[in-house]
Amino acid sequence: MYKLGNRGSLLRKFGCHWMASNNPFLTEEEHSLQYKEWEKLLDKCEDLKTDMAMQAGRNWNGTFAWRDEHREQYMEKVIPLEEIWERLILSRSSRAEIESEAGKKDLRSMFELALLNSRMA
Repeated sequence: MYKLGNRGSLLRKFGCHWMASNNPFLTEEEHSLQYKEWEKLLDKCEDLKTDMAMQAGRNWNGTFAWRDEHREQYMEKVIPLEEIWERLILSRSSRAEIESEAGKKDLRSMFELALLNSRMA
């Protein structure tokens, strides 16, 4: 996860929270296999080690990062497709230009204007 996501990404945040909520350093003995494996992992990934240290004081109240009550923390904001289309259309031409070209029966402008008008309805 840490190789796939950039620093501060929601993917990294979820990975770190998953580990912090399931932390064997709090539940296992130092000599246990799981404890030692996590030590090796954190030694290999300095960013994860730092992020885990910052989560050390968080109380998960017996829950885990993957539970529904925590899901919103890891979700991207969804932008409606209509809004994305509107931004794209208006980044190329003004509404007045589109209306003018649509009046001249320019097919692309007619479709663009129809989409823009449907957003206003």
